[in-house]
Amino acid sequence: MGLQYEKNAVVITEAPAMNYFGNHVRLPKDYGTPEYEARPDVKAIKATVRKSLDDLDATTGWKDKFRGRKVLIKPNLVFVYLKEAGRFKEDNPQTTDPRVFDAVVENLVELGCDVEIGEGSGLVTWLYAKMTGFDRIAKHYGIKFIYFEEEPMVHYFVPHAEVGQDVYVPRAFKEVIEGERLYVSVPKTKTNVYTGVTLGFKNGMGTFSPNMRYRNHNWKINKQLADLLYLFKPDLTVVDGIIGGGGNTPGPNIPVEMNRIVTGTNSVEVDRVVTELMGFDPTKNKLLIEASVRNFGDPNVEVIGEKRITPFGPAEPSVMTDKFHKNWPRVHGYAGWTNDRAPKLEKIDGNPRSLAQEMEAVNAGFDGASMATTFECMLRGYTYPLNKYRRVNIIYGDGAELNGVRYWLGEDGHAYTVEELKKLPGIKIGCGEVTKAAADAITPFFWLRGEGEVFNTALRTVLAMQPSMPANLDISRLPLFLAGAFRRYFVKMYRAASGHPAEPHFDAYEDKLFTIPELAAQNLDVDFVEIPMPKMGLKERRAAMKDVNFLAQFLF
Repeated sequence: MGLQYEKNAVVITEAPAMNYFGNHVRLPKDYGTPEYEARPDVKAIKATVRKSLDDLDATTGWKDKFRGRKVLIKPNLVFVYLKEAGRFKEDNPQTTDPRVFDAVVENLVELGCDVEIGEGSGLVTWLYAKMTGFDRIAKHYGIKFIYFEEEPMVHYFVPHAEVGQDVYVPRAFKEVIEGERLYVSVPKTKTNVYTGVTLGFKNGMGTFSPNMRYRNHNWKINKQLADLLYLFKPDLTVVDGIIGGGGNTPGPNIPVEMNRIVTGTNSVEVDRVVTELMGFDPTKNKLLIEASVRNFGDPNVEVIGEKRITPFGPAEPSVMTDKFHKNWPRVHGYAGWTNDRAPKLEKIDGNPRSLAQEMEAVNAGFDGASMATTFECMLRGYTYPLNKYRRVNIIYGDGAELNGVRYWLGEDGHAYTVEELKKLPGIKIGCGEVTKAAADAITPFFWLRGEGEVFNTALRTVLAMQPSMPANLDISRLPLFLAGAFRRYFVKMYRAASGHPAEPHFDAYEDKLFTIPELAAQNLDVDFVEIPMPKMGLKERRAAMKDVNFLAQFLF
Protein backbone atom coordinates (compact mmCIF):
# COMPACT_ATOMS: atom_id res chain seq x y z
CA MET A 1 0.00 0.00 0.00
CA GLY A 2 2.99 2.32 -0.13
CA LEU A 3 4.87 4.50 2.29
CA GLN A 4 3.69 5.84 5.60
CA TYR A 5 5.13 9.22 6.49
CA GLU A 6 5.40 10.48 10.07
CA LYS A 7 4.37 13.86 8.73
CA ASN A 8 2.73 14.76 5.42
CA ALA A 9 3.34 18.04 3.67
CA VAL A 10 2.38 19.93 0.54
CA VAL A 11 4.92 22.38 -0.91
CA ILE A 12 3.95 25.17 -3.32
CA THR A 13 6.95 26.47 -5.26
CA GLU A 14 6.90 29.47 -7.59
CA ALA A 15 8.82 29.23 -10.84
CA PRO A 16 10.66 32.36 -12.11
CA ALA A 17 8.51 34.58 -14.28
CA MET A 18 9.23 33.93 -17.96
CA ASN A 19 7.63 32.49 -21.10
CA TYR A 20 7.29 28.73 -20.63
CA PHE A 21 5.12 28.03 -23.66
CA GLY A 22 7.94 26.72 -25.83
CA ASN A 23 8.00 22.90 -25.67
CA HIS A 24 5.51 22.53 -22.83
CA VAL A 25 3.88 19.66 -24.75
CA ARG A 26 6.77 18.25 -26.78
CA LEU A 27 10.49 18.11 -26.14
CA PRO A 28 12.68 19.85 -28.73
CA LYS A 29 15.01 17.88 -30.98
CA ASP A 30 18.06 18.98 -28.99
CA TYR A 31 16.83 17.39 -25.75
CA GLY A 32 19.70 15.93 -23.75
CA THR A 33 22.35 18.19 -25.28
CA PRO A 34 24.32 20.96 -23.49
CA GLU A 35 22.38 23.48 -25.58
CA TYR A 36 19.08 22.14 -24.21
CA GLU A 37 20.33 22.16 -20.62
CA ALA A 38 21.45 25.78 -21.02
CA ARG A 39 18.01 27.03 -22.03
CA PRO A 40 16.56 29.50 -19.46
CA ASP A 41 13.17 27.73 -19.31
CA VAL A 42 14.75 24.32 -18.77
CA LYS A 43 17.10 25.62 -16.07
CA ALA A 44 14.23 27.43 -14.32
CA ILE A 45 11.93 24.38 -14.35
CA LYS A 46 14.68 22.05 -13.12
CA ALA A 47 15.60 24.47 -10.34
CA THR A 48 11.95 24.87 -9.31
CA VAL A 49 11.31 21.11 -9.22
CA ARG A 50 14.50 20.53 -7.24
CA LYS A 51 13.70 23.26 -4.71
CA SER A 52 10.16 21.95 -4.22
CA LEU A 53 11.41 18.40 -3.68
CA ASP A 54 14.18 19.59 -1.34
CA ASP A 55 11.73 21.63 0.74
CA LEU A 56 9.37 18.66 0.89
CA ASP A 57 12.23 16.44 2.03
CA ALA A 58 13.15 18.86 4.82
CA THR A 59 9.70 18.29 6.33
CA THR A 60 8.92 14.66 5.44
CA GLY A 61 12.26 12.94 4.77
CA TRP A 62 10.91 11.40 1.57
CA LYS A 63 14.36 11.09 -0.03
CA ASP A 64 15.62 8.64 2.61
CA LYS A 65 12.55 6.49 2.01
CA PHE A 66 13.10 6.52 -1.78
CA ARG A 67 16.88 6.16 -1.89
CA GLY A 68 17.86 3.02 -3.80
CA ARG A 69 14.24 1.81 -4.12
CA LYS A 70 12.34 0.61 -7.16
CA VAL A 71 10.07 3.39 -8.47
CA LEU A 72 7.26 3.51 -11.03
CA ILE A 73 6.67 7.05 -12.26
CA LYS A 74 3.52 7.93 -14.17
CA PRO A 75 2.94 11.08 -16.27
CA ASN A 76 -0.43 12.20 -17.57
CA LEU A 77 -0.39 11.41 -21.29
CA VAL A 78 -3.74 11.76 -23.03
CA PHE A 79 -4.71 13.55 -26.23
CA VAL A 80 -1.82 15.47 -27.76
CA TYR A 81 -2.84 18.72 -29.46
CA LEU A 82 -0.01 20.46 -31.28
CA LYS A 83 -0.42 23.78 -33.10
CA GLU A 84 1.22 22.46 -36.24
CA ALA A 85 -1.51 19.82 -36.54
CA GLY A 86 -4.53 22.09 -36.20
CA ARG A 87 -5.76 25.60 -35.98
CA PHE A 88 -4.60 26.19 -32.40
CA LYS A 89 -2.83 29.37 -31.35
CA GLU A 90 -0.47 27.32 -29.26
CA ASP A 91 0.12 23.75 -28.17
CA ASN A 92 -2.65 22.62 -25.85
CA PRO A 93 -1.64 21.67 -22.29
CA GLN A 94 -3.34 18.29 -22.01
CA THR A 95 -0.25 16.29 -21.09
CA THR A 96 2.37 16.58 -18.37
CA ASP A 97 5.07 19.04 -19.39
CA PRO A 98 7.96 16.76 -20.49
CA ARG A 99 10.45 19.28 -19.05
CA VAL A 100 8.87 18.87 -15.62
CA PHE A 101 8.75 15.10 -15.95
CA ASP A 102 12.40 14.99 -17.01
CA ALA A 103 13.35 17.00 -13.93
CA VAL A 104 11.51 14.60 -11.62
CA VAL A 105 13.13 11.55 -13.24
CA GLU A 106 16.55 13.23 -12.89
CA ASN A 107 16.02 13.71 -9.14
CA LEU A 108 14.94 10.09 -8.67
CA VAL A 109 17.90 8.74 -10.66
CA GLU A 110 20.25 10.84 -8.53
CA LEU A 111 18.83 9.07 -5.46
CA GLY A 112 19.87 5.74 -6.96
CA CYS A 113 16.27 4.69 -7.65
CA ASP A 114 15.52 1.90 -10.09
CA VAL A 115 13.05 3.91 -12.20
CA GLU A 116 10.45 2.69 -14.69
CA ILE A 117 8.01 4.93 -16.57
CA GLY A 118 4.45 3.69 -17.02
CA GLU A 119 1.36 5.10 -18.70
CA GLY A 120 -1.92 4.04 -20.29
CA SER A 121 -3.63 6.82 -22.20
CA GLY A 122 -6.57 4.63 -23.15
CA LEU A 123 -5.57 5.23 -26.75
CA VAL A 124 -2.20 4.63 -28.44
CA THR A 125 0.24 5.50 -25.65
CA TRP A 126 3.23 4.42 -27.75
CA LEU A 127 2.32 7.08 -30.34
CA TYR A 128 1.78 9.79 -27.72
CA ALA A 129 5.12 8.98 -26.11
CA LYS A 130 6.79 9.57 -29.48
CA MET A 131 4.81 12.74 -30.24
CA THR A 132 5.75 14.32 -26.91
CA GLY A 133 9.28 12.99 -26.53
CA PHE A 134 8.56 10.98 -23.38
CA ASP A 135 10.10 7.96 -25.09
CA ARG A 136 13.33 9.96 -25.42
CA ILE A 137 13.33 10.67 -21.69
CA ALA A 138 13.28 6.92 -21.06
CA LYS A 139 16.09 6.40 -23.59
CA HIS A 140 18.15 9.26 -22.12
CA TYR A 141 18.19 7.68 -18.66
CA GLY A 142 18.31 4.11 -19.91
CA ILE A 143 15.05 3.16 -18.24
CA LYS A 144 12.02 1.17 -19.33
CA PHE A 145 8.76 2.70 -20.63
CA ILE A 146 5.79 0.42 -19.91
CA TYR A 147 2.64 0.87 -21.99
CA PHE A 148 -0.09 -0.25 -19.63
CA GLU A 149 -2.61 -1.24 -22.31
CA GLU A 150 -0.08 -3.83 -23.54
CA GLU A 151 0.61 -5.30 -20.09
CA PRO A 152 -0.83 -8.56 -18.76
CA MET A 153 -3.42 -8.00 -16.03
CA VAL A 154 -3.45 -8.74 -12.34
CA HIS A 155 -6.78 -9.16 -10.56
CA TYR A 156 -7.74 -7.86 -7.10
CA PHE A 157 -10.77 -7.85 -4.86
CA VAL A 158 -11.17 -4.61 -2.85
CA PRO A 159 -13.55 -5.35 0.07
CA HIS A 160 -14.14 -1.78 1.28
CA ALA A 161 -14.67 -0.27 -2.15
CA GLU A 162 -18.13 1.12 -2.78
CA VAL A 163 -18.36 0.48 -6.53
CA GLY A 164 -14.93 -0.79 -7.63
CA GLN A 165 -14.51 -4.05 -5.74
CA ASP A 166 -13.48 -6.14 -8.73
CA VAL A 167 -10.38 -4.56 -10.28
CA TYR A 168 -7.97 -5.46 -13.07
CA VAL A 169 -4.78 -3.40 -13.35
CA PRO A 170 -1.56 -3.82 -15.37
CA ARG A 171 1.01 -6.26 -14.02
CA ALA A 172 3.45 -3.36 -13.64
CA PHE A 173 1.39 -2.21 -10.64
CA LYS A 174 1.64 -5.54 -8.80
CA GLU A 175 4.94 -4.49 -7.19
CA VAL A 176 3.42 -1.12 -6.27
CA ILE A 177 0.37 -2.73 -4.66
CA GLU A 178 2.54 -5.16 -2.69
CA GLY A 179 4.92 -2.44 -1.50
CA GLU A 180 7.95 -3.60 -3.48
CA ARG A 181 7.99 -0.57 -5.78
CA LEU A 182 7.13 3.05 -4.95
CA TYR A 183 4.72 5.05 -7.08
CA VAL A 184 5.22 8.67 -8.21
CA SER A 185 2.37 10.55 -9.90
CA VAL A 186 3.27 13.55 -12.10
CA PRO A 187 -0.04 15.01 -13.34
CA LYS A 188 -0.89 18.13 -15.30
CA THR A 189 -2.90 20.87 -13.57
CA LYS A 190 -6.18 20.96 -15.48
CA THR A 191 -9.94 20.87 -15.25
CA ASN A 192 -12.05 17.89 -16.24
CA VAL A 193 -15.65 17.57 -17.42
CA TYR A 194 -16.15 14.34 -15.49
CA THR A 195 -14.47 15.08 -12.15
CA GLY A 196 -14.10 18.87 -12.03
CA VAL A 197 -10.30 18.68 -11.83
CA THR A 198 -7.84 15.96 -12.77
CA LEU A 199 -4.69 15.90 -10.64
CA GLY A 200 -2.59 13.50 -8.54
CA PHE A 201 -4.67 10.52 -7.57
CA LYS A 202 -7.12 10.86 -10.46
CA ASN A 203 -4.06 10.15 -12.59
CA GLY A 204 -4.66 6.53 -11.52
CA MET A 205 -7.39 6.32 -14.18
CA GLY A 206 -4.55 5.65 -16.62
CA THR A 207 -3.97 2.26 -15.01
CA PHE A 208 -7.31 0.94 -16.27
CA SER A 209 -7.55 -0.93 -19.53
CA PRO A 210 -10.01 0.54 -22.06
CA ASN A 211 -12.64 -2.02 -21.04
CA MET A 212 -12.22 -1.23 -17.36
CA ARG A 213 -12.48 2.50 -18.08
CA TYR A 214 -15.98 2.00 -19.41
CA ARG A 215 -17.07 0.41 -16.16
CA ASN A 216 -18.57 3.00 -13.81
CA HIS A 217 -17.65 5.81 -16.22
CA ASN A 218 -20.92 7.47 -15.29
CA TRP A 219 -22.21 9.07 -12.09
CA LYS A 220 -20.08 6.53 -10.19
CA ILE A 221 -16.76 7.74 -11.59
CA ASN A 222 -15.75 9.73 -8.48
CA LYS A 223 -16.48 6.74 -6.25
CA GLN A 224 -14.52 4.43 -8.55
CA LEU A 225 -11.42 6.65 -8.49
CA ALA A 226 -11.57 7.08 -4.70
CA ASP A 227 -12.02 3.30 -4.31
CA LEU A 228 -8.78 2.79 -6.24
CA LEU A 229 -6.89 4.36 -3.32
CA TYR A 230 -7.55 1.22 -1.27
CA LEU A 231 -5.43 -0.65 -3.80
CA PHE A 232 -2.62 1.85 -4.38
CA LYS A 233 -1.90 5.53 -3.89
CA PRO A 234 1.01 7.79 -4.87
CA ASP A 235 3.97 7.78 -2.48
CA LEU A 236 4.99 11.10 -3.99
CA THR A 237 3.01 13.55 -6.12
CA VAL A 238 4.61 16.26 -8.26
CA VAL A 239 2.02 18.46 -9.96
CA ASP A 240 3.01 20.20 -13.18
CA GLY A 241 1.55 23.66 -12.70
CA ILE A 242 3.76 25.48 -15.22
CA ILE A 243 1.15 25.79 -17.99
CA GLY A 244 -2.23 24.49 -16.85
CA GLY A 245 -5.36 23.72 -18.86
CA GLY A 246 -8.84 25.09 -18.24
CA GLY A 247 -12.23 24.50 -19.84
CA ASN A 248 -13.67 21.27 -21.19
CA THR A 249 -10.76 18.92 -20.74
CA PRO A 250 -10.25 16.23 -22.10
CA GLY A 251 -10.22 18.07 -25.37
CA PRO A 252 -8.61 21.22 -26.70
CA ASN A 253 -8.38 23.38 -23.62
CA ILE A 254 -7.45 26.91 -22.57
CA PRO A 255 -3.82 27.41 -21.50
CA VAL A 256 -3.35 29.02 -18.08
CA GLU A 257 0.03 30.42 -17.01
CA MET A 258 0.35 29.18 -13.46
CA ASN A 259 4.15 28.99 -13.13
CA ARG A 260 4.21 26.66 -10.11
CA ILE A 261 5.26 23.22 -9.03
CA VAL A 262 3.36 21.58 -6.18
CA THR A 263 4.77 18.51 -4.43
CA GLY A 264 3.46 16.41 -1.59
CA THR A 265 3.40 13.05 0.16
CA ASN A 266 -0.38 12.72 0.46
CA SER A 267 -1.99 12.88 -2.98
CA VAL A 268 -5.45 13.77 -1.68
CA GLU A 269 -4.09 16.78 0.18
CA VAL A 270 -1.95 17.79 -2.80
CA ASP A 271 -5.04 17.72 -5.00
CA ARG A 272 -7.02 19.67 -2.42
CA VAL A 273 -4.41 22.44 -2.34
CA VAL A 274 -4.04 22.61 -6.14
CA THR A 275 -7.83 22.69 -6.58
CA GLU A 276 -7.86 25.75 -4.33
CA LEU A 277 -4.98 27.34 -6.28
CA MET A 278 -7.08 26.93 -9.44
CA GLY A 279 -9.84 29.04 -7.91
CA PHE A 280 -12.23 26.22 -7.02
CA ASP A 281 -13.67 25.21 -3.66
CA PRO A 282 -12.20 21.79 -2.80
CA THR A 283 -14.99 21.15 -0.28
CA LYS A 284 -17.47 21.07 -3.19
CA ASN A 285 -15.45 18.81 -5.48
CA LYS A 286 -17.16 15.40 -5.53
CA LEU A 287 -13.97 13.47 -6.21
CA LEU A 288 -12.20 15.02 -3.22
CA ILE A 289 -15.31 14.48 -1.09
CA GLU A 290 -15.32 10.76 -1.96
CA ALA A 291 -11.62 10.47 -1.06
CA SER A 292 -12.18 12.32 2.22
CA VAL A 293 -15.11 10.20 3.40
CA ARG A 294 -12.85 7.17 2.93
CA ASN A 295 -10.26 8.90 5.19
CA PHE A 296 -7.49 9.04 2.58
CA GLY A 297 -6.65 12.65 3.38
CA ASP A 298 -4.63 14.03 6.28
CA PRO A 299 -6.19 16.85 8.33
CA ASN A 300 -2.78 17.51 9.93
CA VAL A 301 -0.93 18.05 6.67
CA GLU A 302 1.45 21.03 6.60
CA VAL A 303 1.10 23.37 3.63
CA ILE A 304 4.30 25.26 2.76
CA GLY A 305 4.25 28.20 0.36
CA GLU A 306 1.86 30.91 -0.77
CA LYS A 307 -1.67 29.95 -1.81
CA ARG A 308 -1.82 32.41 -4.70
CA ILE A 309 -4.97 31.86 -6.76
CA THR A 310 -4.71 31.54 -10.55
CA PRO A 311 -8.30 31.30 -11.82
CA PHE A 312 -9.05 28.47 -14.26
CA GLY A 313 -12.09 28.45 -16.50
CA PRO A 314 -14.29 25.62 -15.20
CA ALA A 315 -15.35 22.61 -17.21
CA GLU A 316 -18.98 22.84 -18.29
CA PRO A 317 -20.35 19.30 -18.77
CA SER A 318 -23.57 20.47 -20.36
CA VAL A 319 -25.08 21.33 -23.74
CA MET A 320 -27.70 23.46 -21.98
CA THR A 321 -25.69 26.57 -21.10
CA ASP A 322 -25.57 30.04 -22.65
CA LYS A 323 -21.88 29.57 -23.38
CA PHE A 324 -22.57 26.36 -25.29
CA HIS A 325 -25.41 27.89 -27.31
CA LYS A 326 -23.31 30.88 -28.26
CA ASN A 327 -21.22 28.44 -30.30
CA TRP A 328 -23.92 25.91 -31.14
CA PRO A 329 -27.25 27.78 -31.36
CA ARG A 330 -29.24 24.86 -32.81
CA VAL A 331 -27.97 22.00 -30.64
CA HIS A 332 -30.36 21.17 -27.79
CA GLY A 333 -30.56 18.63 -25.01
CA TYR A 334 -33.58 16.76 -23.61
CA ALA A 335 -33.16 14.80 -20.38
CA GLY A 336 -35.36 12.62 -18.23
CA TRP A 337 -34.70 9.90 -15.68
CA THR A 338 -36.74 7.65 -13.43
CA ASN A 339 -34.01 6.67 -10.95
CA ASP A 340 -33.67 7.93 -7.38
CA ARG A 341 -30.85 10.36 -8.26
CA ALA A 342 -33.03 12.33 -10.66
CA PRO A 343 -35.09 15.39 -9.70
CA LYS A 344 -38.86 14.97 -9.87
CA LEU A 345 -40.89 16.30 -12.76
CA GLU A 346 -44.04 17.94 -11.46
CA LYS A 347 -45.42 19.83 -14.48
CA ILE A 348 -45.34 19.78 -18.30
CA ASP A 349 -44.49 23.45 -18.93
CA GLY A 350 -42.83 26.31 -17.14
CA ASN A 351 -39.91 24.33 -15.70
CA PRO A 352 -36.66 26.25 -15.08
CA ARG A 353 -33.59 25.50 -17.19
CA SER A 354 -31.80 24.51 -13.98
CA LEU A 355 -34.14 21.52 -13.62
CA ALA A 356 -33.30 20.36 -17.16
CA GLN A 357 -29.58 20.71 -16.34
CA GLU A 358 -30.09 18.65 -13.18
CA MET A 359 -31.73 15.97 -15.32
CA GLU A 360 -28.83 16.11 -17.78
CA ALA A 361 -26.28 15.69 -14.96
CA VAL A 362 -27.85 12.54 -13.48
CA ASN A 363 -25.42 10.32 -15.41
CA ALA A 364 -22.61 12.76 -14.73
CA GLY A 365 -19.66 10.71 -15.94
CA PHE A 366 -20.89 10.28 -19.50
CA ASP A 367 -23.88 11.90 -21.16
CA GLY A 368 -23.68 15.70 -20.98
CA ALA A 369 -19.95 15.67 -20.25
CA SER A 370 -19.03 13.53 -23.27
CA MET A 371 -21.31 15.52 -25.55
CA ALA A 372 -20.02 18.89 -24.38
CA THR A 373 -16.44 17.70 -24.86
CA THR A 374 -17.15 16.36 -28.34
CA PHE A 375 -18.61 19.66 -29.49
CA GLU A 376 -15.71 21.57 -27.91
CA CYS A 377 -13.29 19.40 -29.89
CA MET A 378 -15.16 20.19 -33.09
CA LEU A 379 -15.26 23.88 -32.31
CA ARG A 380 -11.56 24.25 -31.64
CA GLY A 381 -10.10 21.43 -33.71
CA TYR A 382 -11.93 21.71 -37.01
CA THR A 383 -11.62 24.05 -39.94
CA TYR A 384 -14.56 25.69 -41.60
CA PRO A 385 -17.04 25.07 -43.10
CA LEU A 386 -18.26 24.02 -39.66
CA ASN A 387 -21.96 23.26 -39.83
CA LYS A 388 -22.79 25.10 -36.60
CA TYR A 389 -26.40 25.68 -37.59
CA ARG A 390 -27.53 22.15 -38.22
CA ARG A 391 -30.31 21.22 -35.83
CA VAL A 392 -29.26 18.38 -33.50
CA ASN A 393 -31.28 17.10 -30.55
CA ILE A 394 -29.55 15.06 -27.84
CA ILE A 395 -31.71 12.75 -25.73
CA TYR A 396 -30.59 11.54 -22.30
CA GLY A 397 -32.17 8.96 -20.01
CA ASP A 398 -35.20 6.68 -19.89
CA GLY A 399 -37.68 9.52 -19.36
CA ALA A 400 -39.09 11.13 -16.23
CA GLU A 401 -42.50 9.80 -15.27
CA LEU A 402 -45.48 12.04 -14.66
CA ASN A 403 -48.98 10.59 -14.42
CA GLY A 404 -47.82 7.35 -16.03
CA VAL A 405 -46.27 9.06 -19.08
CA ARG A 406 -42.52 9.44 -19.77
CA TYR A 407 -41.09 12.85 -20.60
CA TRP A 408 -37.73 14.38 -21.53
CA LEU A 409 -37.27 17.92 -20.25
CA GLY A 410 -35.88 20.55 -22.58
CA GLU A 411 -34.14 23.72 -21.49
CA ASP A 412 -37.13 25.66 -22.85
CA GLY A 413 -39.04 24.40 -19.82
CA HIS A 414 -41.29 22.01 -21.76
CA ALA A 415 -41.42 18.28 -21.04
CA TYR A 416 -41.52 16.32 -24.31
CA THR A 417 -43.17 12.98 -24.98
CA VAL A 418 -41.66 10.51 -27.46
CA GLU A 419 -44.15 11.69 -30.07
CA GLU A 420 -43.15 15.30 -29.54
CA LEU A 421 -39.45 14.40 -29.78
CA LYS A 422 -40.15 12.69 -33.10
CA LYS A 423 -41.59 15.91 -34.49
CA LEU A 424 -38.51 17.99 -33.63
CA PRO A 425 -36.58 19.08 -36.73
CA GLY A 426 -33.05 17.73 -37.23
CA ILE A 427 -31.13 14.68 -36.09
CA LYS A 428 -32.05 13.02 -32.79
CA ILE A 429 -29.12 11.39 -30.93
CA GLY A 430 -29.91 8.89 -28.15
CA CYS A 431 -27.30 8.49 -25.39
CA GLY A 432 -26.92 5.02 -23.95
CA GLU A 433 -28.97 1.87 -23.58
CA VAL A 434 -31.49 3.61 -21.38
CA THR A 435 -32.74 5.75 -24.25
CA LYS A 436 -34.50 2.68 -25.65
CA ALA A 437 -37.61 4.25 -24.14
CA ALA A 438 -37.26 7.00 -26.77
CA ALA A 439 -36.20 4.64 -29.58
CA ASP A 440 -39.03 5.67 -31.88
CA ALA A 441 -37.79 9.25 -31.86
CA ILE A 442 -34.07 8.57 -32.38
CA THR A 443 -32.63 8.97 -35.87
CA PRO A 444 -31.35 5.63 -37.27
CA PHE A 445 -27.60 5.15 -36.66
CA PHE A 446 -27.54 7.87 -34.03
CA TRP A 447 -28.36 5.74 -31.02
CA LEU A 448 -25.20 5.49 -28.92
CA ARG A 449 -24.99 2.12 -27.23
CA GLY A 450 -23.19 1.72 -23.91
CA GLU A 451 -21.85 4.26 -21.47
CA GLY A 452 -18.45 5.89 -21.68
CA GLU A 453 -17.80 5.09 -25.32
CA VAL A 454 -16.16 8.35 -26.13
CA PHE A 455 -15.24 7.49 -29.69
CA ASN A 456 -18.73 6.17 -30.40
CA THR A 457 -20.11 9.45 -29.15
CA ALA A 458 -17.63 11.57 -31.05
CA LEU A 459 -17.99 9.71 -34.36
CA ARG A 460 -21.71 9.99 -34.58
CA THR A 461 -21.79 13.56 -33.35
CA VAL A 462 -19.18 14.62 -35.90
CA LEU A 463 -21.15 12.91 -38.64
CA ALA A 464 -24.25 14.72 -37.47
CA MET A 465 -22.52 18.08 -37.96
CA GLN A 466 -20.98 17.44 -41.38
CA PRO A 467 -19.68 18.98 -43.56
CA SER A 468 -16.63 19.69 -41.40
CA MET A 469 -13.03 18.70 -41.94
CA PRO A 470 -10.74 17.91 -39.01
CA ALA A 471 -7.75 20.19 -39.12
CA ASN A 472 -5.99 18.31 -36.36
CA LEU A 473 -5.81 15.18 -38.47
CA ASP A 474 -2.17 15.47 -39.41
CA ILE A 475 -1.61 13.04 -42.30
CA SER A 476 2.13 13.07 -41.65
CA ARG A 477 1.48 11.22 -38.38
CA LEU A 478 -0.76 8.59 -39.94
CA PRO A 479 2.08 6.06 -40.37
CA LEU A 480 2.98 6.44 -36.68
CA PHE A 481 -0.65 6.07 -35.65
CA LEU A 482 -1.06 2.92 -37.74
CA ALA A 483 2.21 1.53 -36.42
CA GLY A 484 1.05 2.15 -32.84
CA ALA A 485 -2.36 0.62 -33.45
CA PHE A 486 -0.89 -2.48 -35.12
CA ARG A 487 1.70 -2.79 -32.37
CA ARG A 488 -0.97 -2.73 -29.67
CA TYR A 489 -3.15 -5.22 -31.54
CA PHE A 490 -0.39 -7.77 -32.03
CA VAL A 491 0.98 -7.39 -28.48
CA LYS A 492 -2.50 -7.93 -27.02
CA MET A 493 -3.07 -10.85 -29.35
CA TYR A 494 0.23 -12.39 -28.22
CA ARG A 495 -0.72 -11.88 -24.56
CA ALA A 496 -4.06 -13.59 -25.12
CA ALA A 497 -2.50 -16.47 -27.07
CA SER A 498 0.08 -17.06 -24.33
CA GLY A 499 -2.60 -17.14 -21.64
CA HIS A 500 -1.86 -13.71 -20.13
CA PRO A 501 -4.47 -11.35 -21.63
CA ALA A 502 -4.09 -7.59 -21.34
CA GLU A 503 -7.85 -6.96 -21.32
CA PRO A 504 -10.57 -8.51 -19.15
CA HIS A 505 -13.55 -10.03 -20.92
CA PHE A 506 -16.07 -7.27 -20.84
CA ASP A 507 -19.10 -6.28 -22.83
CA ALA A 508 -19.16 -2.49 -23.11
CA TYR A 509 -22.92 -2.63 -23.48
CA GLU A 510 -23.60 -4.84 -20.47
CA ASP A 511 -21.42 -4.95 -17.37
CA LYS A 512 -20.46 -8.60 -16.90
CA LEU A 513 -17.77 -8.03 -14.29
CA PHE A 514 -18.90 -8.90 -10.82
CA THR A 515 -17.22 -9.24 -7.46
CA ILE A 516 -16.19 -12.68 -6.29
CA PRO A 517 -19.32 -13.88 -4.38
CA GLU A 518 -17.52 -16.02 -1.82
CA LEU A 519 -15.23 -13.12 -0.93
CA ALA A 520 -17.87 -10.42 -1.11
CA ALA A 521 -19.92 -12.29 1.48
CA GLN A 522 -17.09 -12.22 3.98
CA ASN A 523 -16.24 -9.31 6.26
CA LEU A 524 -12.63 -8.97 5.17
CA ASP A 525 -10.58 -6.58 7.29
CA VAL A 526 -8.00 -5.98 4.54
CA ASP A 527 -7.60 -3.39 1.80
CA PHE A 528 -7.34 -5.92 -1.02
CA VAL A 529 -7.09 -9.58 -1.89
CA GLU A 530 -5.29 -10.80 -4.98
CA ILE A 531 -7.35 -13.15 -7.13
CA PRO A 532 -4.93 -15.38 -9.07
CA MET A 533 -5.56 -15.25 -12.78
CA PRO A 534 -6.92 -18.65 -13.91
CA LYS A 535 -4.78 -20.94 -15.97
CA MET A 536 -6.08 -20.69 -19.48
CA GLY A 537 -6.54 -23.68 -21.72
CA LEU A 538 -6.71 -23.59 -25.51
CA LYS A 539 -10.45 -22.80 -25.49
CA GLU A 540 -10.02 -19.88 -23.08
CA ARG A 541 -7.06 -18.53 -25.02
CA ARG A 542 -9.04 -18.58 -28.24
CA ALA A 543 -11.87 -16.70 -26.50
CA ALA A 544 -9.38 -14.13 -25.18
CA MET A 545 -7.92 -13.70 -28.66
CA LYS A 546 -11.42 -13.16 -30.01
CA ASP A 547 -11.92 -10.38 -27.44
CA VAL A 548 -8.99 -8.48 -28.96
CA ASN A 549 -11.12 -6.68 -31.47
CA PHE A 550 -9.01 -5.58 -34.44
CA LEU A 551 -10.95 -2.42 -35.18
CA ALA A 552 -10.99 -1.35 -31.55
CA GLN A 553 -7.20 -1.03 -31.54
CA PHE A 554 -7.57 1.86 -33.98
CA LEU A 555 -10.40 3.58 -32.13
CA PHE A 556 -9.48 3.40 -28.46
